[in-house]
Order: sequence, then structure tokens, then C-alpha cells
Amino acid sequence: MKDSLYSLSRRERIRKRRDFLLAQEKGHRFVCDTMIVLLRENDYGCNRLGITASKRVGNAVERNRVKRWVREVFRYMKRELDGGIDLVVIARKKALESGIKKIRHDLHSVLMKKKIKKDLTKEKTSVF
Repeated sequence: MKDSLYSLSRRERIRKRRDFLLAQEKGHRFVCDTMIVLLRENDYGCNRLGITASKRVGNAVERNRVKRWVREVFRYMKRELDGGIDLVVIARKKALESGIKKIRHDLHSVLMKKKIKKDLTKEKTSVF
């Protein structure tokens, strides 16, 4: 399968429980209204995303909607990130109520705080 600029390949996803636990134990934690973000450097050379949404967020349809929104935001932001980080997002109930724009804002502000986002002020890549 061809690696597209905006696709999310299999190697860019965190799938193993041990990787989620490592991010939780050794990563930096940022708390926002819509999510909790855990950041940790990895040795893979690419950015990886892992998302969890408990039943507190809502029913299965609502949880999957929030996870789709987070994946969509990550897909468009991933080219602006420095390589080699694991990003674990724990969705909160407020994410469903706030929508994709608030999720994008929160994730952007966390990445700017951590200074792992490249400076692309000249490029306008946002679709939101």
C-alpha cells in the first residue's frame, strides 16, 4: 500500500498494550477539556497515534465518532510534527460535546506547549 501524505498507515498506529502502558508510565501528560494527551519519544522514527475512549464518553457510536475526529486531526497535523513520538489520546466526555474544532484546538495547543510542532506559519494546511 502506498504511503500518502494524509493517510494513517499501520505503522503510525499504537496497537500494543505495552506501548500504551509505556506512554502512560514514562510519557508527559497534558490535560485538556476534551482529552488527556500522553507524549513519549519512540525509537521508530515516525509519529504514532493511539486513542482510547471509555464508556464514560458515550455509547459505541459516540466513542467511535470521537476517535474518528482525533484520527482526522492527527492525519492533517502529522506532517507538522517532529518525527519519533508516540501520542496517546484519552478522550473525555467533553470531546463529544465540543466537536472536532475544539479537539483540533486542544491537540494543537498541547503540541505547541511541548514544542514538537514544526513552525509552518507560512503554510496554511488546516481544513477545519
